[in-house]
Amino acid sequence: MASIRPFEHTTAPEAATGEAGAPAAKALTVDARGVSLTFHTGDGEVQALANVDLQISDGDFVSLIGPSGCGKTTLMRIIADLQQPTAGTILVNGVSPEQARLARHYGYIFQAPALYPWRTIERNVMLPLEIMGFDAKERRARMERYLKLVNLSGFERKFPWQLSGGMQQRASIARALSFDPALLLMDEPFGALDEIVRDHLNEQLLRLWDQTGKISRATARWRFARRRNSSRSRSACARACARAILMTSSR
Repeated sequence: MASIRPFEHTTAPEAATGEAGAPAAKALTVDARGVSLTFHTGDGEVQALANVDLQISDGDFVSLIGPSGCGKTTLMRIIADLQQPTAGTILVNGVSPEQARLARHYGYIFQAPALYPWRTIERNVMLPLEIMGFDAKERRARMERYLKLVNLSGFERKFPWQLSGGMQQRASIARALSFDPALLLMDEPFGALDEIVRDHLNEQLLRLWDQTGKISRATARWRFARRRNSSRSRSACARACARAILMTSSR
């Protein structure tokens, strides 16, 4: 069973202000209220999430942290409509997760790069654009723009097996950004990399967040990252986001 509470805040981007200098309310990209999920197994019921309340505003960079099995991936899968809760309500960009998925409101980056080995990097990045019906000129323009954003210009014609693990994951980030989603979900994308590369990519991710917010308001401005629950990892996670949320388990 998992519970959720704020862990630590780092410096966030300046909030917009309304009349009389008061902070203007930002739209909620994720609004989860009383979300629970129970699995029914041969050994009985397993409660993966219990009464989770989570509100995340437009433009936030949020990390979910906690011990293995506390429900971090499960919560993200519910947000992405890959899993359905057994209780509670959740809205993504003001609509149900299913509607958000069908409208392609989010991109999802898995723990492994999940690149097709028979396609070059450029063709991997352009794949969702092909599926969505973008014309060839627009596909190429977006591919070049986002590969440049993740510092992979010049590697367009390489195959995944010709790149390092960190470069492959950067290519998967470019692919997820290529169709300009409003929300980007990342499930511990750097967990399999060594610590030096992982820290370097976390720094690049912060710069990417800053850059995408300036390039276009339609470009992804959301990040989810998952880190291991050691004090060192929690500190690193807090430095690499604007808001960190600690999930705990009663098991």
